[in-house]
Amino acid sequence: MSDRGDKRKGDRQGSGGNKKGKYGGFAKKSSSIERGMRGILMTCETRRERKSANELIDMLNELYEEMRTKTPEDKAEATEDKGVAAALETEMAELREQKKTPRFKIVGDAMGGMAFIQMRKDEEGEEGPSPTDLTLAIVRDVAANKESKSRYIMRMLPVETVAFASKDEILKTLEPFLKKTFPEAEDPSTIEPIKYAVLFEARQNNSVKRMEMIDAIANSIPKPHKVDINNADKTIMVQINRGNCLIAVLEDYPKLAKYNLHTLCLSDEERQALKTGVPGPGPKEGEGAATKEASAKEETEKPEEVADAAKESAASS
Repeated sequence: MSDRGDKRKGDRQGSGGNKKGKYGGFAKKSSSIERGMRGILMTCETRRERKSANELIDMLNELYEEMRTKTPEDKAEATEDKGVAAALETEMAELREQKKTPRFKIVGDAMGGMAFIQMRKDEEGEEGPSPTDLTLAIVRDVAANKESKSRYIMRMLPVETVAFASKDEILKTLEPFLKKTFPEAEDPSTIEPIKYAVLFEARQNNSVKRMEMIDAIANSIPKPHKVDINNADKTIMVQINRGNCLIAVLEDYPKLAKYNLHTLCLSDEERQALKTGVPGPGPKEGEGAATKEASAKEETEKPEEVADAAKESAASS
């Protein structure tokens, strides 16, 4: 009787035990989001979290190999130096290591229409694309081809690091990202100004005040860079969930439909129809209803980027 109960319990959890899922992820959650982690925060249709996360892991693994800096010339040189047998052994060792420590894995609970995919940090001598590079490549591909490789993934947000959710700690963690993104000079007129915004969202945390955080970030960015919510070149993402803060700098966030894959698949006519409320061509009967509804909701949401206080602060500083 107990064996049957254990078996059923395993079935309800997905694949049971510690087996890997069909798409390369893990059937059971792996620990939780911790400080210093990097990865990709994904939103999707509810009850499709596990499937969507595993599909995304497959996409990321394939894209990482395509984008890594190791060129065909480098591989040829390595083969000449070590010989074919040695090069093959090195490649097999890399594959064995990847199986032990997967580059991408689901961390925490994949539920409520959200999942976090952790990306393993590059090892010494390894130089590959960042979460931001990977996310941007996927989003731009969808925008160009009007087609997504996943039916259920709605939005992807890169996470370059996770910090403790306090104003001081967030500013400290953001500092190197801001310095890299927004160049500074004694004569601001010699620098091409970058338009920016701040994407601030907080869940289950009341200790970090939205306006204080946005204002502090705006004051950390030197002139001549300026706030432009609707046309931001760079969007500073501050996503707080309980005691953690997920951080990244997003490129062309408003231009790329806030990284919403469903919206990027729509034609210009359909996207305009969502904004104005005028019916567009729409999908065939019975097709794409969830996609349309999700995109419409995304388009009508009020932006949570830089608010008026940040504009005033930037203007007065």
